[in-house]
Amino acid sequence: MVPIVLSSPEKMLKIRSAVLKDKSDETLDILQKAGVIHIEESAELDTSDKEAIENKRRQITDLLERLDRVMSFLPQGTKVTLESGIEEIFSVPFEEIKSEIMDFTSVFDYSFERNVEIMMKLESLRRVHKSLTPFVDRVEYKVQELNYKGRFLFSRIFLISADGFQNLKDQLPDYTIDYSAGNIEEEVAVLTIGYVENLSALEVLVKELGGETVDFPAKNNAALPEYLGSVDGEIRDLEKERDDIHARVEEKVKEKLER
Repeated sequence: MVPIVLSSPEKMLKIRSAVLKDKSDETLDILQKAGVIHIEESAELDTSDKEAIENKRRQITDLLERLDRVMSFLPQGTKVTLESGIEEIFSVPFEEIKSEIMDFTSVFDYSFERNVEIMMKLESLRRVHKSLTPFVDRVEYKVQELNYKGRFLFSRIFLISADGFQNLKDQLPDYTIDYSAGNIEEEVAVLTIGYVENLSALEVLVKELGGETVDFPAKNNAALPEYLGSVDGEIRDLEKERDDIHARVEEKVKEKLER
C-alpha cells in the first residue's frame, strides 16, 4: 500500500504592486524575503489604475510626512524598532495602517503647528535683534525713527552680506541722503535715510544684491536699548515654550512607542 500525505493548502493572496524601474531589483528582494512565490510582470496600466496608484502614493507621502514631523521631536539618534517583522507588516491592509498612523500622529498636530509658528517668530526676532544691535550705542534712536516713511523722507534698515555691501555702498549716495553701517557676524546692517521717491528702487537694489529689508514695528516709541531688551525677553520666552513643547511631545511619543 502506497502511503499518501494529505495537506490543506494555505490560502494565497494576489496583489499588484507598482514601483520605480530603478527600485525593481530591491523590491523583488523584499518580496522574496516576505515569502512571495510567484511574480508576473504586469501589462501596461490603464488610466484608472494609474490614477488609483497616484492617489495612493499621495496618501503614503502624507502619512510619511506626518510620521517625520512627530519623529523630529525625538533626540537625534533615537532608534525606533518595529514590533512586527516585515512579513507581518506586508500582510496588514493599507487602510488599517493609515488609520493607525492618523490616530498616532493627530495628537501632535497642534504641537507641530505651534512649533512652526515659534520657529518662524524666533527667526524674525533674531534678525531684528541682529540688525539693530550695531546702532544701539551710537545715538539715542527711537525704534519708530528707524522704520519711518513720511511724505518726503524715509528711514530703513537693511541686512546684507559683507560682499553684497561692497557692491551696495558705492550706489547708496544715489538713493540716500545719509547712511550708517555696522558689521555683525558675516553680515552688515545698513541704516539709510533718503527721499521717499527713491525707497522702492533702493529696496529692489538691496534685494538684487542678496540683502533684505528688516521688518519691525514702525510705531514703537521705545528707545532702542529698551526695545532690544524686550526682544531679548520675547526670544527667551519663545525658546522656553519651544523646549517645553519638545519635551512634552518626546514624552508622549515614547509612551506610545512603548505600548
